[in-house]
Amino acid sequence: MKADLVSFVQVLGFRSETWLYRQLVSPTEHHALVCTHKHINRRDYPYSRVYTSAALGRRLLNRCRCLLGMPRWGWIQNHRRLFSRVVSLPQVQLIQAHFGWTGYGAWDLARHVPKPYLVWLYGSDVFRNGPCRHRELPCLFRTRASFACTSQALRGEAIRLGCDPARITVVYPGVPVPAYQPRDPRCSGRPRILSAGRLVGSKDPLGLVRVASCLKDIGIAFQWQHFGDGPMRPAVELGIAESGIRDNFTLEGEVANDSVLAAMRAANAMVHIAQIAPDGGRESFGVVLAEAAASGLPVIASRLGGIPEIVEDLTTGFLVEPGAYPEMAEHAAALLSNPALADRLGRQAHERASRCFNAEVQARQLDSFYDRLIAQSCGNSGSGCPPGFAST
Repeated sequence: MKADLVSFVQVLGFRSETWLYRQLVSPTEHHALVCTHKHINRRDYPYSRVYTSAALGRRLLNRCRCLLGMPRWGWIQNHRRLFSRVVSLPQVQLIQAHFGWTGYGAWDLARHVPKPYLVWLYGSDVFRNGPCRHRELPCLFRTRASFACTSQALRGEAIRLGCDPARITVVYPGVPVPAYQPRDPRCSGRPRILSAGRLVGSKDPLGLVRVASCLKDIGIAFQWQHFGDGPMRPAVELGIAESGIRDNFTLEGEVANDSVLAAMRAANAMVHIAQIAPDGGRESFGVVLAEAAASGLPVIASRLGGIPEIVEDLTTGFLVEPGAYPEMAEHAAALLSNPALADRLGRQAHERASRCFNAEVQARQLDSFYDRLIAQSCGNSGSGCPPGFAST
């Protein structure tokens, strides 16, 4: 194995996780062996450095353990012997885990080796009320682990939960940034609006339908494509039918990332709605917004979580308060009816993406970040489990 990093991530299956795998393999000075529980879409992950754990037998064993009143084994513990050998290899200099619950499970391996341990935190760890926020993160914060996240909003919330500010770093995801190509105002057909995201509560997909309905009510001609799927699809389909916008609004489902990027290049504007879900979940960054900016696409979005770190109000798009659907529709109408405005905001979005989210630049920054962690940890030894930390 040539890799000098071991990266644990539970699943790489949805289009929205393409950026995560791209980040795992993007550094040029460091190479990661990616260990994942599930690996689904080979079109988005056409790389070879992936180990997929076969857990069918363990699932049956876990069912038996539950019936006997015993705790379930996580996917890392299921393959403890194999993963212990991997993290102990002399060429491995750093161990990292993506998402708090994965970091919690992998700590039982990392604590036994004198190597730096990095846990990446995301919105589902930090914002969402659940075992990770209330049990697993407090335990991880008491270990020697370092932490990274994708937005200042995430970092601030992690600090409020007890993370040492000196131990958590913001690293923005990188996206490919092609040369800017202005939209051709002579293109025929109705103006195109694009949205992308899982059809779940924190993304407020029914809000998208309400914005589209407002656009129709004020007499704007448009064609809307939404990319992404989820449990709220039946409710969204019903909302589309009741609003009379079947001819305007198309649900494209879960597709490969290249299809979304191609649609961005053909669209006139993006609408991105977010809200705080009942469980506290919210948009922590929004990689699709960085991809839209890189495509020169102006965005109308909710002012929530990490979104304002990507979309600059009146400069690269428009920000509105969550739930302000008529205001979103007014901004969308302004972009669709004023190509010069859309082009100006799109150019500025592309310039910002080039400065802040360029994949090549971010890969170099990630290399430097890894170098610092490895250099700082030289001579450190592993620590034992803190009080209350589950071990196997």
